Amino acid sequence: LSKPFGREQLAAILQRWLAQPPAAGTAATPPAAAAAAPTGDEAINPRALDAIRQLPGPNGELLVQKVVAAYLGDAPARLAQLQAAGDAEALRRTAHALKSSSANVGAEQLSALCREIESLDRSGSVEATKALLTGVESQLPRVLAALATLSRADP
Repeated sequence: LSKPFGREQLAAILQRWLAQPPAAGTAATPPAAAAAAPTGDEAINPRALDAIRQLPGPNGELLVQKVVAAYLGDAPARLAQLQAAGDAEALRRTAHALKSSSANVGAEQLSALCREIESLDRSGSVEATKALLTGVESQLPRVLAALATLSRADP
C-alpha cells in the first residue's frame, strides 16, 4: 500500500491480510458516505475515528484511544517544531507529519492548513506560511480540546 491511500484501501488491505470477512456494507459503502457530512465548524470529524473503530478485529475502541492519546502527546510538539522551523525542509517535514496525523484523527481543517503549508514550502515561499501558521496555532487548541473531551467520554 503506497501513499496516497484512503481509509477504504487500508481497510481492504487489512481485511485481506487478517483473513476476516468484511463487515456488512464495508465494501459497498465507504465510511464517508455512511455518516452525515460535517458542518465545517467542527474541530474534528468523528467519522475518521469511527472508521478506525470499524476496522476488522475486536479492539477498535482501544485502537482509537491509542491513536488519540498519541496525537494528544505529539501534536503540541509538532506545533512547536513548526514555529521554530528555521529552513524550508524542516517546515515541510513537520507540516507533512502534522497533516497526516491530523487527518487520522479527523482534524480536517488543521490537516488542510498543514497541506497548504507543505505545498507553499515546495514553491519556496516560506514567508507565505505565516498566515497559515497562525491558522494552525488557532485550530490546534480546538482539536486538542475536542479530542481530550472525547477521550474522557470514552470508557
